[in-house]
Amino acid sequence: MRFRLVPLLAMSLLLLVTTCTEMLAATVPPDIKKVVTFVFLADEQGNLKHDSTGSPIPYGTGFFVGVNAKQPNKGIYGYFVTAKHVLADATGNLFSRVFVRLDKKGGDVEYIPLDLLNKGQKTVYTHSDASVDIAMVPWMPDQAKFDFKIIPEDMLTTEEKFSELHIAEGSEVFFAGLMVQFAGEHRNYPVFRFGRVAMLPDEPLKWVDDPSKPPALVKLYLLETQSFGGNSGSPVFFYLGIDRQPGSISIGPPSIALAGIMRGTFLNSTPVKFAQSPTAVIPYTPENIGVAAVTPSYFLHQVLFSEELTKFREDNPIAFPSLPVWLNRVGH
Repeated sequence: MRFRLVPLLAMSLLLLVTTCTEMLAATVPPDIKKVVTFVFLADEQGNLKHDSTGSPIPYGTGFFVGVNAKQPNKGIYGYFVTAKHVLADATGNLFSRVFVRLDKKGGDVEYIPLDLLNKGQKTVYTHSDASVDIAMVPWMPDQAKFDFKIIPEDMLTTEEKFSELHIAEGSEVFFAGLMVQFAGEHRNYPVFRFGRVAMLPDEPLKWVDDPSKPPALVKLYLLETQSFGGNSGSPVFFYLGIDRQPGSISIGPPSIALAGIMRGTFLNSTPVKFAQSPTAVIPYTPENIGVAAVTPSYFLHQVLFSEELTKFREDNPIAFPSLPVWLNRVGH
């Protein structure tokens, strides 16, 4: 009897090793590229701004989030989300317009104007705490024309879910965002960066937005990963693998949850800078210390379900019957 157990045990161990190896080598879902979009600047006339070579000027990253209507089967409200400073000039004033570039289903890309000031009516919603670097616009592209995905509300990591997921220093993370040196011409190509949680402080950190002003105290997650100008506004994800439960091994594919929104290099929130060469304006990004700052997604959840936005949804009961939801969320 014991001789029959040997090959059975060997097969079980082989299966376990194979499963763990596959899980450790798992890549991120390809559809996550469709969640991300790129933000481009507008000129003073509200047209797409170009550099001296005639190329549109990339500035930051955004993504899409959906909120379910209160009434069952009544649809989904869609929101464009980014870092607040991506939608503002160096003095902190909102641009009147930016352009969002999306992949079209038939191929190629299109630059869509997104008005941030509309005849005195508010289009941009932010957190009641001015130090929180989040901005959102109730807006969703034409899903019949554009190839995109949204992050469902239950993928956001609230404060309660943060504890349930056992997030700690060393938890794996990744984000996808704009690389200003190559954004693509005929489709969006987000760059992926990977790392780990470096610090989860309970107290706020000093963050310098403007060197001429005192630093602000801001609640942030710190990640051991590189972040550069253009990455601001990128969705950052917890990537929960086989070690997601301390002291045990979890069988199955990695789970993914939205950790937050990329703010920038720690202690350096400068986005894209531009240098004039003899022939062109060249976008570049400064060096950083290898620690990125992320605005926690529970702040995004607070804005989405704030009294102001809840009332907006009640006063404007227009929801999409359905939206192209990205389904690789936690628990699936």
